[in-house]
Amino acid sequence: MEITGPSVTSLIQNMVKKDIIIQWKDKNDGRNYRFELTEKGMKLQAIITNIFKTINNILHKDLSKDEIETLRHLLTKVVKNIEDS
Repeated sequence: MEITGPSVTSLIQNMVKKDIIIQWKDKNDGRNYRFELTEKGMKLQAIITNIFKTINNILHKDLSKDEIETLRHLLTKVVKNIEDS
């Protein structure tokens, strides 16, 4: 899946409008921008992190560390195959 520049720009603009991030130009290089999570963004990050941890725990339930590593390796190969086709 390729993400285009305009897609990233639109996503950033929406996050700024929703007060999730703040954006400013880099003082050392005016071509670049810097970003920081707002308080609202940090709260959302905590919520999303907890959701991902819960999902991860459900998916890894009853799997050994070796099985998890094998699964990760196989899924990585599957994703590469999809990207290469």
